[in-house]
Amino acid sequence: MVTNYVTDVLPGWAKDPWVVWPVFVASVAVAAVLAVVGRRLDGGGGPGPVRLVPLERVLAGGTESLSAPHGAGPVRGRADELAALCRMLKRPDGRLGVLCGVGGVGKTTIASALADIARAEGIRVFWVRWRGQGELAEQMARIALACGLTEERLEEARAGRAGLPDVVWEQLERAGRWLVVLDNVDDPGAVGPGGEPVAGYRGWVRPGGRGLLLVTSRDRDPPYGAGEPS
Repeated sequence: MVTNYVTDVLPGWAKDPWVVWPVFVASVAVAAVLAVVGRRLDGGGGPGPVRLVPLERVLAGGTESLSAPHGAGPVRGRADELAALCRMLKRPDGRLGVLCGVGGVGKTTIASALADIARAEGIRVFWVRWRGQGELAEQMARIALACGLTEERLEEARAGRAGLPDVVWEQLERAGRWLVVLDNVDDPGAVGPGGEPVAGYRGWVRPGGRGLLLVTSRDRDPPYGAGEPS
């Protein structure tokens, strides 16, 4: 059965053009607004990725230098540790270095001396002081950009299409020789993703590549992986 509800009897307001046209225009405007909002909610609001963090800040150099401190001078009483780190610097072999101990024993001094040696050998050196996850992510992104990471690949991570730590470490794996020092990481649990163990190597602390990651920490527990602390 087909029922026709159309009638040729128009309501009174529909016979007045001064009422009909404003209603029609308002309906079109509302439909257009709803269409735009729907496209944005569906992810079709534009071809470019959404920037979770301003890329300009990273490209402009951030707020802190990545250069290693100079003037470490000769290291006294720590020749064995420095020699072991020098061997790792020449052949990382998928390892990372950890200098751990109470404050004042010379962890930063040894790391600075290693940075001087690396610079003298033409190795790129990057120094990061631990100040929290947010700044660490920005500084590691700057390091990857200095090692050849493209802005497009970085934006993929910022838009959520790839993990930022994975993108950074993929580039470090491809890059030439480098030394990255993470200084004063006294709470290793804060570096891993979501409280995971650092030794899972899914966060910012990872071994591998043709460079050496060196961490200094007051935490003397072995959270970085068996056999890797120096």
